[in-house]
Amino acid sequence: MISASSPHDVQSRQTDVRLFSHRMLCIFFIVAIVLVRPVGASENPLFIGIYPTEPFVILDGKNPRGFTIDLWRTLADRLDLKYRFVASKTITGALEDITGKRVDVALGALSITQQREELIDFTYPYFHTGLGILVLKKRSFSTGRFFRSLLTPHKMKMIGFLFVVLLIAGHLIWFFERRHDDEPLSFDKRYLPGVLEGIYWAIVTASTIGYGDKVAKSWQGRLLVIFLVLSALPLFAYATAKLASDITIHEIQSGISGPRDLIERRVGVVNGSTSQDYIKKLGSIEVAFDRLETAYAWLRSGRIDAIVHDRPRLLYYAKISRQQNVEVLPLTFSPQDYGIALPENSPLRERLNRALLGLSEEGYLNDLHDRWFGNRR
Repeated sequence: MISASSPHDVQSRQTDVRLFSHRMLCIFFIVAIVLVRPVGASENPLFIGIYPTEPFVILDGKNPRGFTIDLWRTLADRLDLKYRFVASKTITGALEDITGKRVDVALGALSITQQREELIDFTYPYFHTGLGILVLKKRSFSTGRFFRSLLTPHKMKMIGFLFVVLLIAGHLIWFFERRHDDEPLSFDKRYLPGVLEGIYWAIVTASTIGYGDKVAKSWQGRLLVIFLVLSALPLFAYATAKLASDITIHEIQSGISGPRDLIERRVGVVNGSTSQDYIKKLGSIEVAFDRLETAYAWLRSGRIDAIVHDRPRLLYYAKISRQQNVEVLPLTFSPQDYGIALPENSPLRERLNRALLGLSEEGYLNDLHDRWFGNRR
């Protein structure tokens, strides 16, 4: 027996169906909005890692400023991104934060390199530059700086080898000639006085001074004279020439006009920077610092001969420095580009790239460069 539904029941079921349909439609729209919502438009702000790298990031007050900070604020406004700055002390710390995904973006003078690209992602370049060299304009002779210039690996080996040759020759001549101590111009039989006389004799013989107050009488001693003159004299002459060259260089100028002049020089670099990699390959004496400001102090005091770093940063320092005796050499080498760093596969990358291309086409990047660096060099 089939019971007929009342009109009230039919109307109630129709109402339930409509309510269910409306609810499903609302859920669909909410899910769609969430899925297509732009990255960074959530309530949680992005964490932006920064580190002091004047004039790109300047941390001398409550609010960061600088070339890259201005660029980021323009990008964030265009993309409607909320963010908070997270400061690191060094470039190494900033890179560790981005690789460890403790921040969403890293800003600064970050060069795009193959080694870094293997760990993190970069946007399109926003600044084209290269390395530069900062030196003192005029360098008066400094005894301390001069002796530090002698402490290079090559010169220390040369001096050490010459000393060993003279020490051995001094012992040999004393051993061969000590039996003739009863004769004029001979060597003392006692070990210490005799060896000291022998070293003195080796020095004056190798330098061809030959005062004649000590002479070899045995055939072994005379053979030693021949050997010493033929072997030690060229080395002695080379060492003397290098010494005279160093004195001349320190009296006249720094002697640095390009990267090749940095070989065997004490060169300041920043830990974790591309300039550090360059100096290691060049063969300079690397003096690494965590902060560029410390390297500036060492250069002014003469403890290093030059600083190699990103040329824009060196130009900025030379411009604002109260010390008028520093200059950036007029050349750029080892070209490199700066980009905004992101964790691998970051969804922000494509949006930032499009915004950067737009700013470049509009001429904003050129205007920003002129604002911070003046006319292009």
